Amino acid sequence: MALPNVAPNAMPIQAAVQTTTKTKVSVGQLAAVLVGLVVVSGLLGFFSGGLSYSMIVNTPEFKAAGGKPGGGGKPQATLQVSLSAGVLPQTVVAGTRDHIFTGLVLDASALTKDTEVWELNFTVTTNNQANPAEVSNWSLYDGNIQLGTTNDPDANSSTKVHDGESATIKFTLTNPIVIFAGSSKVLTVKGTITTAAIDGTMQVGIQDSLNNKIVDAYQAGSNKAIEPTYQFTSTKVVPGLYGEVVKTAASAELFYIGYRDDNYGRFFSPKRDEYDPFLTWFQDESSVQTISQTEMDSYPLRGNVTIRPGTNLLKIATDPIIFAVIPNGSDDYPRLTYIGLETNPSALENLYGSNWQQRVVVIPDAYFVNYSIAADWTLENRHPNGTLIQYAGSSEIYLIDNVRKRKFRGNGFDANRYKMDFVVTNVDPNVFIYPDGSLIRDAEPALLNVAGSLSPQTDYGFSSGPLMTFVNTGQLSITQNSDTPPFGLNPS
Repeated sequence: MALPNVAPNAMPIQAAVQTTTKTKVSVGQLAAVLVGLVVVSGLLGFFSGGLSYSMIVNTPEFKAAGGKPGGGGKPQATLQVSLSAGVLPQTVVAGTRDHIFTGLVLDASALTKDTEVWELNFTVTTNNQANPAEVSNWSLYDGNIQLGTTNDPDANSSTKVHDGESATIKFTLTNPIVIFAGSSKVLTVKGTITTAAIDGTMQVGIQDSLNNKIVDAYQAGSNKAIEPTYQFTSTKVVPGLYGEVVKTAASAELFYIGYRDDNYGRFFSPKRDEYDPFLTWFQDESSVQTISQTEMDSYPLRGNVTIRPGTNLLKIATDPIIFAVIPNGSDDYPRLTYIGLETNPSALENLYGSNWQQRVVVIPDAYFVNYSIAADWTLENRHPNGTLIQYAGSSEIYLIDNVRKRKFRGNGFDANRYKMDFVVTNVDPNVFIYPDGSLIRDAEPALLNVAGSLSPQTDYGFSSGPLMTFVNTGQLSITQNSDTPPFGLNPS
C-alpha cells in the first residue's frame, strides 16, 4: 500500500506558545486517597491506615480565601477528610462478617457552619487473584449505628466476578451525616468476606472519576453545595479543563484538553470534508467551552484528535484498502488494522453487514500519520476491539473489549457518549461468540479518553503511602472487633 509522504506526527496547525500548565482544579477530575488493602492467601488479609493523604472540602463562602491545591497557601474553613489510624494491617479469614476495611475522619474543626454529607463513593480494585464480588454486604457505620441508604451499595460490586476487576461502592444516605462546626466524626466501612475468597489482594479507597463526586455535601439547612478540592503529596495538579473540549471566541477550531508526554496539553480536532473525529466522540458542540486566547495558549500542543475506535472505517482516497480504528497502542496513538479491500468487500460485509460502506470516510493524507499501523485483522468470527454490536433478535448492545463482550446497563451507553449510528446490528450469535465481560453501567474514564493517555493518578492526586508486603507465615489473626467474629471457617 502506498502511504502518504508526510512527516511523522505532522499537525497542519500553527504551533502554540508553550507556557506553564494551569493548576486550576475542578470537581470530578482528580484522584483521591487510597484507603485499604486486602490480601487473601487461603485467608484474606488487608491493611488500612498509614497513608499520608487528606482530602479538603471548601465551603463556598471561603473558597476564594483558600490556598492553591498542592501547596502555596493554607486552605481555610475546610472539611478535612483523612484516614483513621485506628484500623491496622490484618489478616482476615474468609467468611468474616462485617469486617472493618477502613475508617474515615470527617474533621470540621475549622468550619463555622455545620455540614451535611449525603453521599460517599468508594472504589474497590483487585489483583488477578481476587474480584470485588468476593466481598458483600457493604455498610457504613457512625459509631455502632449503621447508616441507612436509599440504594444497594453492592449493586456494582456484585456484578464484578472476574479477577482483576474494579467496582464502585456507593452509599446514598437516607439521612445525611451532620458534621457540627468545630467537631469531627469517624465513619467505618465494613463488608463481609465470602467463603469463595481464596487468594488475592484488594484495595478499598476513594477515587474520583470524570463524572462522580467523592463526597456529596451541603451546608446544613441550605442547598449550598460544598465543592470538593484536594490536597496532594504530588507537585502536579490536574487542570480544571482536563477532559473538556474548548475553543476561543475568535475561532471555530476545537481542541480537547488531554495528557501526553508526561504533561497536559491540547489536541486539535480537525474537520476536513467527511473526516470529523469530533463527531465520533461527541453528539454535538453543546458541551464545548469558550476560553480566552491566553488560557488556550497555556496548554501546549500535544497532537490531533483521532477517530474513535469502533466507529468510522478509514481509507486513503487513492487506495482501496479499508482500515478499522482500534484502541491506543503503547505509544499512546490509536492503531489502524487492515480489514479488507473496497474492491473485494466480503470480509467487510462479514464484520459490519451489507451497509459497511456507510461507515467509510476518506482520511486526508496529512492526518494519516496520527495513527500507527497494527497487524492485519484476519479473524472472521471476531470484531476488532472497540466495536459496538447487537445480536439479531436482541435489543442488548455490547462493547467488544479485549475479546470479551461487555453489556451496557442503565445509563452506561449514553454516559460514555456512544451513538446508535455506530452499532453493528443483526450480528449472528452462532458465529460471533464472545465470553462475557463486566457490565458497563456508568461513565468509564478509559472509554471517554479522546486523545493521548489517561491522566496518571499516581502522579496527580493519588497517594499510596508506604508499600506493604504480606508474607503467609501460617499465623492467623482476625478482625480486632469482638462483635464481628468469623463464620464459615473455624481457625485453629
